[in-house]
Amino acid sequence: MQIEYKTSISNQRTLLMGIAIILVMLYHIGTSDSCRFPFPLSDLFLWYGHWGVDIFLFLSGFGICYSLNKTKQQNTSFFLRRLRRIMPTCLLVGWLSIILFSSFSLNAETVAKALGLHEWYIRTIIIYYAISPILLWYLSKGNKTKKLFYIFSSSILLTWATLWIFSNNVWNICSSPLYTIYGSILFSTSRFPAFVFGFYVASADRNEAIFLQKKSYLFLAIISLCIALVGHGFSFPWRKLWPVESNIFSFIFVAFALPPLLYVLGTIASKIPRCMSRALIYCGTYSLEFFLLHSAIYVFVRKFCAPENYLVFTTVAFSLTFAAGFILNKTVQLLMKPFTSK
Repeated sequence: MQIEYKTSISNQRTLLMGIAIILVMLYHIGTSDSCRFPFPLSDLFLWYGHWGVDIFLFLSGFGICYSLNKTKQQNTSFFLRRLRRIMPTCLLVGWLSIILFSSFSLNAETVAKALGLHEWYIRTIIIYYAISPILLWYLSKGNKTKKLFYIFSSSILLTWATLWIFSNNVWNICSSPLYTIYGSILFSTSRFPAFVFGFYVASADRNEAIFLQKKSYLFLAIISLCIALVGHGFSFPWRKLWPVESNIFSFIFVAFALPPLLYVLGTIASKIPRCMSRALIYCGTYSLEFFLLHSAIYVFVRKFCAPENYLVFTTVAFSLTFAAGFILNKTVQLLMKPFTSK
């Protein structure tokens, strides 16, 4: 698969985003009390489903780097266009959540919902968007590989420092407001390599196929994939040698392994029936809406579905999420039409 911005390749990128959101949705089923899959290999969703987020971040980094390089648009214009895609939907979902499920008490969670920032991923991606022009400028100066090493090293250090500060309650930080966004801070630093690596691939070659022909990188990617598989595979016999608290550091290895993984997924996707590829493109098109809605829909469906009915639960929950995501997208477009029409 060559990541170039032609119509068919753009569809393939959207298809990959569809695969990513399905992985995330299955992961959240596996990590909740909503449902347990009894069939073989179902634990793979629990161990590796969250890699769907890293796929999103890699593709976002690649797309943003390409967009900034191609259009040479002003930073403010770029940032506003990204916010217009994300924030109206997040605000609508946040306020609906307050109206339907909140007691209207003034706390950090309610304020975050009112601002459309109640999901850690949304807070994180907005930060990444904001620093994208700086990141592009930094990678354009000097040796890109060396700069990549500096960024990855900084990400590891910041992740370690965050873990250490909160684990040891330094400066009584666990009783401060920062404790409420501890997870967001940790995920923002540990998942940054996936976003940056997407930037790096785009700025280095603009062509993933050529990038994958580098034998030195492929060797590094295979080693990284093995480490990431062990780091997140909790049932492996040797897992006790890798403390659970340290699995957050596995995300840097996930980042290195993403291009060949996406190449394999893209190759498989090119062989599937057209109806399946269209379904995945549909999921990718409305992936933001699905991400914001699926957890609440899981809770709703759980009230009417017994835990052992895993197939019924998954079918109903996914179907409602797909329908609700489409309705949410069209509702936001309708509400925003007076502000976007010329």
